[in-house]
Amino acid sequence: MRSKEKDMTWYVGLLEKGLSLAGDFLGYLREKESNSFALASETNSKLAHAIDDVAQKLDSVVSSITDKIERDQLEFLTTQAKSVHFALEFENEGMMGQTVTRLMELIGYAKNRIAEGKAEWLGPWLVAESIRLIALRRLAASEKALALVERESSVFRAALMDHCGRSIVARGNVPWVKIGEFVQGANEDVMPLIAQTLHVEEDEEDAREDAIEAGSFGHALAISKSIVAPSAGPSAAVKPALNPAAAWPFPTGSRPSK
Repeated sequence: MRSKEKDMTWYVGLLEKGLSLAGDFLGYLREKESNSFALASETNSKLAHAIDDVAQKLDSVVSSITDKIERDQLEFLTTQAKSVHFALEFENEGMMGQTVTRLMELIGYAKNRIAEGKAEWLGPWLVAESIRLIALRRLAASEKALALVERESSVFRAALMDHCGRSIVARGNVPWVKIGEFVQGANEDVMPLIAQTLHVEEDEEDAREDAIEAGSFGHALAISKSIVAPSAGPSAAVKPALNPAAAWPFPTGSRPSK
């Protein structure tokens, strides 16, 4: 059991990287009212650095994927991230056009895997969506296009909380105001809180595994109950932070329409 878990540890780091990237990029999109946004070399450099950083992370985890089809998809995502990085470095938004289309295909693939319960695809989905939105923003050349980017950003915020927000709710002392502000596009303050829950749950899962290996099944069961989402049947025992089927529990008014 421990060896199998070790084989899957790559996705926790990638999920954390995806959350960080999403928070940073949503912040950039929120500042779209700045006329210098599309032209500032400093902004280009920051965006390029962030994408290069996540591309290197993707490179480092590809070898951990045993399924060839999924490994190919992750390698393809890495290639698209590097393409957008180069376009930003070259300061040529036109080079991003084809990449946006390819990223949409990857996003569809990641969503299908998440729907199958493969939570390890949450990280790649976050990365692909974040890079796609930044590319769309850089390509937007009209008010209509900018409105589309804003709408896509709102949908992404809602979907992100659907997939990753339940871990915060499960911990108690729910920061409803921050969650509401995030969904409404006011800030990204809730993102570090989601990332923090990943480390807490990873530590708890390690403690459960240690208890099982030591033969302390009663202690292991108690730990398991503390990190598993409320059961709706035999298949519901999944960790809340990585549950892709999370309901919409946030009292923030109407959910953004898709």
